[in-house]
Amino acid sequence: MKVAEYIAKILAEHTPGTVFLLSGTGAIHLDDAIAKESGLSYICSRHEATAAVMAAASARVSGKIGSVIVTTGPGAVNAIGGLVEAWVDSTPLLVISGQVATSQITSGVRTFGVQGFDILSLVSPVTKYSHLVLDARTIRFHVEKALYEARSGRPGPVWLDIPFDVQAAEIGDPAQLEGFVPPPPPARRPLTDAVAGVLAALRSSKRPLLILGQGVRQAGAVPEFLKLAQALGVPVVSTRAAAGIIPYGIPLHMGLGGVRGRPHTGLVMERADLVLSLGSSLAHGFVGEARDAFSPSATIMMVDLDEAELTKNGQRVDLPVRADVGQFIGELLAALPNADLPAFAPWFAECQDLKAA
Repeated sequence: MKVAEYIAKILAEHTPGTVFLLSGTGAIHLDDAIAKESGLSYICSRHEATAAVMAAASARVSGKIGSVIVTTGPGAVNAIGGLVEAWVDSTPLLVISGQVATSQITSGVRTFGVQGFDILSLVSPVTKYSHLVLDARTIRFHVEKALYEARSGRPGPVWLDIPFDVQAAEIGDPAQLEGFVPPPPPARRPLTDAVAGVLAALRSSKRPLLILGQGVRQAGAVPEFLKLAQALGVPVVSTRAAAGIIPYGIPLHMGLGGVRGRPHTGLVMERADLVLSLGSSLAHGFVGEARDAFSPSATIMMVDLDEAELTKNGQRVDLPVRADVGQFIGELLAALPNADLPAFAPWFAECQDLKAA
């Protein structure tokens, strides 16, 4: 089996089944292997940036890792726009670029071979893992590590740069190659205090609001989120990145907030006295340039896996909770039967009237 054929089989197992690409000589072995892999289909874009954007969209819709194949030099550089979007949106994306033959790669020169370029120096700041694969026998390790990094923790894009001769190299049985051994998952501490804090705030609230971020989808916790919202009987406003997670027709769903939202969602956000944000970064496009989308007197609680999002410049959070949002929702749901919470029917009816109008 060749390296390119091995990669095609891995993509068939771990992606939605469609690879987005723009064929080029530097990646031609990869292109050929993808075309011959029965478990894959492919879409040829008109521009590499478009391929990356489409692959990121496929990842968000499917919950799997999007995949992109681009050629050397300018082809790889063109994909950076879509790569940055995946980085900002925490989307798991695997970009594989072709590269000139290993014998033509020279450190320190601006270009090498035919349109060869040190692409990793550009993409490393906006990827969770990037590597130039110079030894075909290491391909299993680097592919498995890239796939792990794309999905672990806060998801994001990864990049593998594979020279022309490495793509075509024979590796025999991939099972005999050294693989990547993921580190043991960190021990999960109970979120007892955080859950107790939310329940205490709910008891004194009259107009609570749930913010649905795409972290809920990435945590695989959409059904649990719906159970939580329905059990509480409170309105939900979605962020742009969370569009499509739950239907607009569900009564509790007010729709999108922020610059992509409608006037009624802005009113709901403004009138809420308690905001529980789940899996959202509360970016300016959602909370406003002056972060004034919520009432100054509202209590804001934010659950996010990334400490930097909880503490970033200007962020106003009264109760920051750094945790996996799926774990938090599960523990909050488990605590509800004994929580003795008030009914929020008048507030919910008010929101329904706003939405209907």
